[in-house]
Amino acid sequence: MFLLKLERLCAALGSSHVRKLAFGKKPRSLASANLIAQLKLEGVEYRTIIDGGANVGQFARAAVAGFPSAVVHSFEPTPVVAQQLRENMSGESQHRLHQVALGETCGSVEFQCNSDSQTSSVLGLKPGKSVHEDIATNSVIDVPMTTLDRFADEEQPEGPLLLKLDLQGLELAALKGGSQQLVPMCHHVVVETVFEELYDGEPLFHDIVSFMNEAGFSFVRPLAFLKDASGKIVQTDALFRNQQTR
Repeated sequence: MFLLKLERLCAALGSSHVRKLAFGKKPRSLASANLIAQLKLEGVEYRTIIDGGANVGQFARAAVAGFPSAVVHSFEPTPVVAQQLRENMSGESQHRLHQVALGETCGSVEFQCNSDSQTSSVLGLKPGKSVHEDIATNSVIDVPMTTLDRFADEEQPEGPLLLKLDLQGLELAALKGGSQQLVPMCHHVVVETVFEELYDGEPLFHDIVSFMNEAGFSFVRPLAFLKDASGKIVQTDALFRNQQTR
């Protein structure tokens, strides 16, 4: 496993763009830097980037560096994590923080705060998954929830638009909450999706593909993979392109 990770690290660092992002301002994330580097290959200069499931700003930092003309909107509902994100991205004039969860409806929802904040979710962790080994739920809190369509109505985002969703099982709900306005506006959509449930009731890869196809998007390619302890691929960041923007 260590050699596999080292091989991936060396391969990724072969890109000068990834090196710049990975060793730039904090928070640094090689995975996010690699995602942005791959999105740069699509040749689109996004004006708006929506970062759904921002955590402490790993993707936001890479997005600001990779697309300096874009306004980056980060959604992070957990107060403690959102405060860290706010501090990490302070001074970045093109960054906007929305301390709210994304879902299919507006209101409030119970949110499970886990020992690894990157795994915190509205959904409960599915027992017995090695990728969540030693992760526990520390508390359950109520957080506000909004929809992507409400965001589009209030903010009137400028295109070309990139939507990235990393919501630990709530990606399909968020897409449905943006199906009338926001999703049709997107040039590209990146969705973290799984081949087996890592959270209770989590939609699978084929569910996401089916929704995106019906919404007029085609699957382009996977951008990254997550493997379990046995080496089996359980998760991927899937890139979709709006067929109307070809």
